Amino acid sequence: RQADMLERWWQDCLQPASAVGAMVESCREACEASALAPDICESVEVGVLMSLREGIDAVEDHELAEGCRPLAGRSRVLDKFADHLEASAASSDSSSSDVDKLPV
Repeated sequence: RQADMLERWWQDCLQPASAVGAMVESCREACEASALAPDICESVEVGVLMSLREGIDAVEDHELAEGCRPLAGRSRVLDKFADHLEASAASSDSSSSDVDKLPV
């Protein structure tokens, strides 16, 4: 049920990068309020984004990466996740362009 709601929300979102930033900021605030260790907070941030990526079909890797890059205080974990997203998006783009070149 929540996945359906998030799917609709993401499809209506005009600025996915801003939405990613807001989600990460919310994770940070929750971690600080819970006095969690920084390494746990880094895992929470990436875990939330991974869940969004896997659970919502409308979420594109390049949108998540674009949302991660401008965040202040990015952790190494978040940087590596953004690198992975960009590589995945590039791989997806090249494979779809290869499909476009197939003879009919």
